Order: sequence, then structure tokens, then C-alpha cells
Amino acid sequence: MDDNLTPWPGELTARLGELVAAARNARGMSAVKLAQTTDQIGVPIHRVAITRIEKGEQVVTVLELIALGAALDADWTGWLIKAAEGLPITGEPDQRADLRIVLADVNEQLATLQHNLFQAVEGPKHLNMPDALRRKMAQDAERYQDMIVELQTNKEMILRLLNETRAMPAADAPRRARQDH
Repeated sequence: MDDNLTPWPGELTARLGELVAAARNARGMSAVKLAQTTDQIGVPIHRVAITRIEKGEQVVTVLELIALGAALDADWTGWLIKAAEGLPITGEPDQRADLRIVLADVNEQLATLQHNLFQAVEGPKHLNMPDALRRKMAQDAERYQDMIVELQTNKEMILRLLNETRAMPAADAPRRARQDH
């Protein structure tokens, strides 16, 4: 790992690398194949760079993180949120860190429900199954849709709160400056 990094950036780099490696291994993809796929996406990342990123020896850029997420069909924003979870990022209010953790959980739940909804809707179209099971899957699909709507509402609220907490220190700065004088 780069010795010039302060503790939290180094830890963030290591955590992101672990998440990329886990996603690549889960898909049974070699570093060479991943490098080829990122190249096709338009952000070429050499196989050696991928290995260094996964080992936490190389900082991943935002463009590389997005390309790796796209190439691995993974939620790169979730990686970033998960990797930053609990890190003592200087100047960041604890509330923002907590909100990011909740947002990561909501995004994960949404992905799972969207997958379940797809299976409940598409399964009966392509599989030979009893009518009772078809009805049950249709009921499940309705329940999944309702849950997705609720989670999307929660996600919007969390994103709004994140924006508000980001804006608060800047908005309070003039008032604090006047109080100091």
C-alpha cells in the first residue's frame, strides 16, 4: 500500500480492492477477462492494475470503479458506501456516515427485491407449473412491487437527508463566523 496515504484513504483503498476481488471471484472471471471487459466499456484497466487494486496496492479512480462495477454487473456505489462504512473521515459528520450505511442496505434490499420480482413475473411465462403456484407467484410479484415502492421512497428520503446534512455546515459557517467575532 502507498505509504503516503493517511490511514482512512489507505483503508478505503484496501476495502474497495477486497470488494472488487470478491465480485470478480463470485463471477468466476479472471483478471485478464475483466481487463478485456473494462476495455470494451471504454475505461481500459490493465490486468496488473486490477490485481494491484484488489490487493489495495493501487488507488482505484472513480472512472475505474464505475467500469469495474459495470464489467462485473455490480453496484459500484454500494462498494464505495460499504468500503467507507465506519471510517474516521476527517470533517465528516457521523450522521452522514450512518446515512450512507443505511443507504447501502436499502440499495442491497432493492436489488434483491427487483431480482425476486423479475423471477416472480418471468418464471410463470417460461415454466410449466400448476395454476396454484402461478397465482402464488403473481401475489408475490404484487408484494415485491409494493415493497420496492416503499424502499424507493426510503431511498429518496435518505438521499435528501444526505444532501441536507452536506449543506448544513456551509450554511452555518457565516453564522458561526459572526459568533466568533
